Amino acid sequence: MVWNLTYQFHMPAFFIISGILFHPKGVGKELKALGIPVLLYSLIQFLWKVFFGLYESGASEFLGEGGISRISNNMIKSFIMSSDISCFQGYWFVFTLLLIRLLMEWRFFRDRKYVFAIVFFLFCCIEPYLNIPVSIKHLKPYYLFSCLPFFVAGMGIKEKGIDIMTGKIEIKMVALLVFFILTQFQGRPDLSSYSYGINYSIFFLNAIIGSFLIFNFCNLLPNRYWIQVLSTGTLLVLGLHSIIYPAVNTAFVHLGIANSYLPLLTGIITLALLYPIIKISEYYFPILLGKSR
Repeated sequence: MVWNLTYQFHMPAFFIISGILFHPKGVGKELKALGIPVLLYSLIQFLWKVFFGLYESGASEFLGEGGISRISNNMIKSFIMSSDISCFQGYWFVFTLLLIRLLMEWRFFRDRKYVFAIVFFLFCCIEPYLNIPVSIKHLKPYYLFSCLPFFVAGMGIKEKGIDIMTGKIEIKMVALLVFFILTQFQGRPDLSSYSYGINYSIFFLNAIIGSFLIFNFCNLLPNRYWIQVLSTGTLLVLGLHSIIYPAVNTAFVHLGIANSYLPLLTGIITLALLYPIIKISEYYFPILLGKSR
């Protein structure tokens, strides 16, 4: 049930926040902010997979079977389309965010953002009935259709000066009730696999409601410094998470620790290990966080 609730809004909220925070700063800066970290984390991921392949299969077998070329070919392929080996976990929405931000740097798209958002929204509503070839859906830019409406929603919130943190408690309670009811019907949608539950329109509505509720909930939390640090290091966490998490999880399994709480415990320890790396990067390597000095 918890996962079903989370999947209603966790990725849409990411794009809504990105839309709220967006301001044009030039194509070059956009490419530097996200493009360079993506390349760096992809290189780290490549080296890790090669090391793991050598360790698991042995040098002679791994190299003899063309392990390096297989990994490199799949990773290069994954930059633009689905592949057996991804650049890094969560790459698809970093790539989609970069595409959206590049489009919004172009005034033509920025001035017509609501038109594009509505067209993309309507397309996603009827897309299940269009029999789109799987090969087309495997292309990473295809995510633009489902994600851009949320980004534009965030831009609209900022542009119209809408205060999403205010409102009567009665309205928030009704919103919470509607959110729970819709979630019961929606099941577990997944934006990364174009699974929208009943329909994209219901998914969009429930994602907006869920994002509104989680924003208000987070606003009630104390202003913890460590939360700010982890939020700043989101890109770094995505880039290194798929290396550190399995390593920590494997260590626990070897120690005989395996229960329903293991994923949560492994996730907490992974974030704890990444925390000092984020702090160091803030001061010395801000590009790893998608920032400049």
